[in-house]
Parts: sequence; structure tokens; C-alpha cells
Amino acid sequence: MVKKKIALMTPTFCGFDGISRLTEQKAIELSKDNEITVVTFQYDNTIIPKGYKVLILKNNFMNRLDEDNLIDGTLL
Repeated sequence: MVKKKIALMTPTFCGFDGISRLTEQKAIELSKDNEITVVTFQYDNTIIPKGYKVLILKNNFMNRLDEDNLIDGTLL
């Protein structure tokens, strides 16, 4: 089976938000067979990535990606 790269996008990825919890569950489920990245504008470290990555977008005019904002769950 070929691993797919899948991005799950959510405006916030925080421990007390319902959509964040649903996104976390889907990321864990899908990461068993795929490479998952959760893309968000707001992340507060209350959700520890388990087998997937979290990419925090800068919330500015260009919404530029910055490698310093990439959190790899395997390193935590």
C-alpha cells in the first residue's frame, strides 16, 4: 500500500475546541497508513501529536510558511 500525504486543515488546534478534538482523532486514525500534517493558525501545545505533524501558519498578510513553525510529533 502506498502512503498518501494528507493535510487536515483547521483554524485552531487547541485541547478545548471540539473541531480540534475531531481533527486530532482523524489525524491519529489516518496516520496509521498515511503521512498526516495538521495545518492550523493557532496551536497551544495542549494536544501532543502522535504519529503526525502540526504545521502552524503565520497569521499575517502573506500567511507564509516557516519551517520553524513545523512541529514533528515524533520529536516531542
